[in-house]
Amino acid sequence: MTSRQQSARVPSDQLIETLTAKGIEPGQAENVAIVAAGRPGLALSLMSRPEVAAFRAMWLSIPEKVTPHPGDGQRLASVVIEEIKPLVEKSIDADLPKDKQQRARRRIEQSLLISGLEILASWYTDSASLQLGGPVRNRDLDLTALTDVSPRRAVLAADKTLDAVVDIQANLRRELVLANLFSGLGSED
Repeated sequence: MTSRQQSARVPSDQLIETLTAKGIEPGQAENVAIVAAGRPGLALSLMSRPEVAAFRAMWLSIPEKVTPHPGDGQRLASVVIEEIKPLVEKSIDADLPKDKQQRARRRIEQSLLISGLEILASWYTDSASLQLGGPVRNRDLDLTALTDVSPRRAVLAADKTLDAVVDIQANLRRELVLANLFSGLGSED
């Protein structure tokens, strides 16, 4: 798997079956499978950690917030970084020495940003797919919002978003990568 490919997805029916086998009511399992869009780890997190649902919602709301103004991209990047801090802090083992906590914090933040960027890329992929007659993974989204971006721009935006994943993996300055991405997503190029 290359660094630009998204994680393998599980078919919804298989995910629903797995969730119900874990004792989750079938209707709830179906709703979670829709929201998780084939990501088993996300599905399990959604069942046990409501803040994961808020994390996903934040990333899926970004397309409606981007503008061509660089200052707006910078502000949105700051908001994203602040929003993930509680998830990062909850994941740090307080018994670790300070230097190891700092490395763990950086690694967890990187992982959350990559997951978030993949979620954002899925919005743009769904936008292009819907308008071209294909399937939509995030079936809980307002489909009319997915038509606010042309299919061409949606494909370009998904590509830019996945390029940002590579930049985050390369340990470039995270807030700058996000600000650049969000400003680029809002531009009319």
